[in-house]
Amino acid sequence: MKSKLNLSTDQNKQLVGLTVKERLETLKMWLENGEITSLQFQYFKDRWIKRATKIRGTKNLSKSRTVAEGEFNQLIDGLRSRLRFINSEDEGFFRLSEDERQAISYYLTEYSRSSKIDDLLVIGLRYPDEDFNLLSFAYVKRLRMGIESFWVKAWEDSYIPADTIRLMYDEDDKISKSFSLKVLETLFPLIRKQCEKEVLRMWASPNYEDMVREHKRLNSFNKLVKDVSKKINSLRNE
Repeated sequence: MKSKLNLSTDQNKQLVGLTVKERLETLKMWLENGEITSLQFQYFKDRWIKRATKIRGTKNLSKSRTVAEGEFNQLIDGLRSRLRFINSEDEGFFRLSEDERQAISYYLTEYSRSSKIDDLLVIGLRYPDEDFNLLSFAYVKRLRMGIESFWVKAWEDSYIPADTIRLMYDEDDKISKSFSLKVLETLFPLIRKQCEKEVLRMWASPNYEDMVREHKRLNSFNKLVKDVSKKINSLRNE
């Protein structure tokens, strides 16, 4: 029954970054256009309203901006501290609680202009949770492409996930048109520095399998360095 209520992948992507009000308006539009059933409309309407009420009431995230930002910082610090143990085999250690999932969703919709959102997204692209990964990827794709503040944080991180590299490209496998010359010139030395770290990481691999995996990562970094350099030269000549 629940599978029949699920929204499509494209519909879920369209909802990323929207407030509860905007989501409900989109849901109503889909219903009027026959893109969802009345059962789906009622299910998600009740679910989102209930979730918003719980977050604002039970968790008191909106009782004051100062308190909410303090709780936001605690969430980010907690998630980041877990990443220090990313090689742990204990999957339960990284499992997000329902409260954490709701908090992540709340901040991404209600605090979209906060600089802390960039920190949350950088963590999300690395965090070993598929839903958090997909949400962060879609959010960046929609609202952070070409935004220097986010991309500097992403490339200054201690570890660069494959999704960060993928997001640098358009669907035609060329550097995204959303990146200006200024932003690319800022990012280029950071990308090269990370590439150098990947070389060291590859040679420090404890076994052959890890070395092969790191070599594949290094190839993607080298390709990015080459493609960004080419894009910079192209923009300079325009």
